[in-house]
Amino acid sequence: MALNYETLIRAASKPPGQRTTTEINDFIFPWLKQSLKKKQGIFQKISDDVIHDICKTITLERRPAWDVVIHQGDPGDTFYIILQGSVNIYRFDEDGPKPAELEFDTVSEFTKLDSDPEKREELIAQAFGNYIVTLAGGFDFGERALVTNEPRSATVMTIIPTDLLVVGREVFSRTLKAAHEKELQEKTDFINRCPLFSSWAPRLKRLVSLSLERGRFSYDSALYKQGTRADAVYFIWSGEVKITMDPLLHWLQYPNLLPQADPMKQRALELFLPMFQRSQPTNVHIPTVSSTDMHRESFAIKRRHMTFAEAEKERAQRILQLVLLTTGDIVGLEAYVCDLATHMNAARCTAPCDLFYILKHNFVRLQKRHGAQGLGERLREMVLLSLQAYPTRIIHLPLYTSLLKRQLAPPITDDQTSYHTKQSWLLHTNNTAAHPRLRRSGTTMYVSGKDRFMGATTDSRTDARSSRSHRVESSIAIKYVTKDQICVEKLEDRLKKWHSQMGDDSKAQIRPLTRFHVPNVTPNDIISTLPVHEKTEARSNGIVVSASLSGDGDKLISPLEQLLVNVQNAYYQPISTFDSVHAFRLVAVSIVSVFILILYLLPQSTRLTDSDVSIETELELNADALKSRWPAERVQLWYASQPWLLGANYLPSTSVNVLEMWQDKFDEITIKRELQWANNRLRMNTLRVFLHVLVWMEDSSQFFKRLDTFLDIAEKNNLKIMLVLFDECWNADPHLGEQPEPIPGVHNSQWVRCPGQYMVLNKTSWPILQEYTEQVINRYKSDDRIIAWDLYNEPECSKQVHIVLPLLRYIYSAARSVSNVQQPMTIGIAKWPLSTPLASFELAVSDILTFHSYSTLANLMQNITDLRQMEPDRPILCTEWLARPFGSTLFTHLEYFQSEKIGAIQWGLVAGRSQTYYQWHSPINAPMPKIWFHDVLYSNGTAFSQLEEKFYFELKH
Repeated sequence: MALNYETLIRAASKPPGQRTTTEINDFIFPWLKQSLKKKQGIFQKISDDVIHDICKTITLERRPAWDVVIHQGDPGDTFYIILQGSVNIYRFDEDGPKPAELEFDTVSEFTKLDSDPEKREELIAQAFGNYIVTLAGGFDFGERALVTNEPRSATVMTIIPTDLLVVGREVFSRTLKAAHEKELQEKTDFINRCPLFSSWAPRLKRLVSLSLERGRFSYDSALYKQGTRADAVYFIWSGEVKITMDPLLHWLQYPNLLPQADPMKQRALELFLPMFQRSQPTNVHIPTVSSTDMHRESFAIKRRHMTFAEAEKERAQRILQLVLLTTGDIVGLEAYVCDLATHMNAARCTAPCDLFYILKHNFVRLQKRHGAQGLGERLREMVLLSLQAYPTRIIHLPLYTSLLKRQLAPPITDDQTSYHTKQSWLLHTNNTAAHPRLRRSGTTMYVSGKDRFMGATTDSRTDARSSRSHRVESSIAIKYVTKDQICVEKLEDRLKKWHSQMGDDSKAQIRPLTRFHVPNVTPNDIISTLPVHEKTEARSNGIVVSASLSGDGDKLISPLEQLLVNVQNAYYQPISTFDSVHAFRLVAVSIVSVFILILYLLPQSTRLTDSDVSIETELELNADALKSRWPAERVQLWYASQPWLLGANYLPSTSVNVLEMWQDKFDEITIKRELQWANNRLRMNTLRVFLHVLVWMEDSSQFFKRLDTFLDIAEKNNLKIMLVLFDECWNADPHLGEQPEPIPGVHNSQWVRCPGQYMVLNKTSWPILQEYTEQVINRYKSDDRIIAWDLYNEPECSKQVHIVLPLLRYIYSAARSVSNVQQPMTIGIAKWPLSTPLASFELAVSDILTFHSYSTLANLMQNITDLRQMEPDRPILCTEWLARPFGSTLFTHLEYFQSEKIGAIQWGLVAGRSQTYYQWHSPINAPMPKIWFHDVLYSNGTAFSQLEEKFYFELKH
């Protein structure tokens, strides 16, 4: 790359008239196209012809460090593209000091101050004004003066040696001006539509425009991670951003904001400290808690002490899905308003996103300029509203509780301070006079003797499921938590107006602010503040029972769990404080608790756990599905035309999962070699292959190109393909890009679900799954290379079957909406009995019956008998089998499959990075098993068993 770059510099250094066509076409143009289009600049959108036109006329400037490229107030005739290096942008405000002519050479003077950078920054601020932003290679600057014909609005100075490509006004107007005008107009439109800035004076709007940057992020890219420096506030112009949070990490990020005695702190230190070695720099702010000599075990080593399933379960329990933000929302505002050094949560794009953002120091300057109009208070209100939209058990986490008491508390004026002081004194005096025998025990206030329990507490525990009464002792707190109805409605209307102006009228209902009854908060008061879908039932004895699912991916709170929490809270009261009524209630609650516990532990009908509709509605839905599947006569004719189907579930040995198979590492050479083995050596005629919607979402044309290549290879080897569109097995959170390495000794350690937990639970993403289903099936509906469609693999693996079942119906409807499909469709049954709503639906929609069995031949035969009793006229295929240690072997099963003409598609062909030759739940670093679980060939083509290979070849079909 260095040689190529120097060649570029030599070519660009020549006057435009002296450059050869070869230098322009063979080097300058390819370098600019490949390098600059990857950056976050205007070159993402312009055509190749424009870049080629620029290459003919550009000139090169090589600037030393601390050289002024543009001076504020000068006329602008050139546009700059940074090839290599970095520049800083500075600006004097319009009503501040004016830029003056420099009386010294910045290069020499500022270079002398390398040993005193603080002095240099001070001189730069005096000479050039406020720091705005730093731009690196691939970015551009200087376009505003050329578009608006105004003087330069800022000063640009290099901070390291920098190479710049210079474009003159004439070339800029011919090639780039239209794109930049559009970019500037979109920025202006955003400012005028954004309620935060729309009412500002034109002078301040111009300042916002100069501070506003733009970024475009692809699907599944991280906007920021929890613990990274909070240096910007993001405004969503289009797209979606998912916010997640790990509460344990807060104890390392903000030790001064959280209670140090909380047991969660020790758990956080044990989990995270091994991840941060002192010798390795990190962007996460972690306070020093141990010496450098202390031995620290790496997180990778720590993880080897648990199975992969245990590690994933532990991670899933920690990570909270907070909210999905869309057009008009602000990302990262909490960290700015609360003045946090690092982000308290993580933000990831769930769709291609177009964002505007303002760096933190520029936002501080804007807030100071707009301080008279109460921008800070307005931002605080917006953060409060966004926090109140979170589920109750999340808003009561220790960090949020601390922020609400400190950074997010309303400012107190001098008059209010005087009033609060007087009221606090009166409150203290009245309490003391009324209860002279009051004593304090721990954090709870009790009354000595036979006086009643007051119920006042300052307990720091914030369990959202607790229904204990809290009394607010401070009048300042009373004023803070007591919200006037008009004030609350004003804040809610403001947020609704925000979404309306930003074009998001269909956003879900905003959760109202919590209203507290200060003297004595009861369960009934808490219930009245909840939205309809989270309302709880309050009984006369004060017990709150909730069975609602709150938030995205939140844990389901069962009635039993809620009841036990409230019983525990009741037991916290001292026995001496109970009168006869309280004692009677306690006995009644205990009896009811035991009774409910017995009922909860009794075996429950499967129908109650995986059906989201009544039995009658379920039968109606299944009856509708029966109307759209193939008639028995048609499917029998189809199956009679097929040979006995023998094959395997296929993943290249060089791929760790389906994402790696279909992305840039698509290994055509390996696929050709292994498919040839499948047909020539094992005489297979069918392969079952998994697809992934994320790859299609990233680039559908490339996705279909690779799929066509695969199908061509399969056709040349006489192999028919059954395509699997979705999958509910293993890791719930798939991500595009480089896939993790397999965990040594662990079966299928990096396999991922499709589409993944988030898209399954988020119904707003279901139309994407519908479009994917329709496009794939419609493209290959008459393709002879496809033998069948498996719509969804093992939905029984989901713990949210009540959500997956409606999704199955949705996907099935999308698949059937494609007309003239020539291949049968199926959803395989992986769990008995067949009477469950999920199995009933799978049977009702399948043209051909498919099932999975990793058990003995006796169990397999019973499964087939059950299916034939339910659907006697439908062909049957076993699309997953072969588990040698469990008695599912080639020698026991294949002859039976053949004699009954039941299709046999085993799991695994060539042993590789998926490591499915290990048994399920194998420990980390398990030795190579003597008896493989799945697979039949090594990656070099050698058979695991020569007898098995001979048995395959001798089968008559």
